[in-house]
Amino acid sequence: MGVKQDACNIPLALQHQMLIQAALSVLTLVLAALAMLFFSITVSVPFLLCAVLLAFSAFRLYNIGRRGQYLVLEGTVLKLERTPLRLRPKAMLMEVEGKALLVVLRNRHISVREGDALTLYIADTAPLYEWRGIHRLHSYLAVVPAIRGKVT
Repeated sequence: MGVKQDACNIPLALQHQMLIQAALSVLTLVLAALAMLFFSITVSVPFLLCAVLLAFSAFRLYNIGRRGQYLVLEGTVLKLERTPLRLRPKAMLMEVEGKALLVVLRNRHISVREGDALTLYIADTAPLYEWRGIHRLHSYLAVVPAIRGKVT
């Protein structure tokens, strides 16, 4: 199987996350080159480390998608926990297959409301904790709004 055919089998949401991480990796690599050119090598080291970490993360996401080592959870948002000052969402309580799942959000700019249907992509090795009858998830690959009758 070729790389192009492998990429076509990866869900669109995961492809989008890979593209973002790869683009950020290239951008920080360009910033590292500029810092090396205009300042010194020591100034460019943090940019280089960031570029390597982002490239590794994109490659890891590609491998997870290529091997099919992810789970797709579809559910409904029951409640949003918000930050005290700016009222951005920090966690959401979802109902997935009849179970309560609390998802701690990384991206606080996500625009979800109570009652929205979401599709959540997680690695099949993601740790799931149970506390007081609620399952807690602290890491996920992608969150996308569910389209009626269609998984993206």
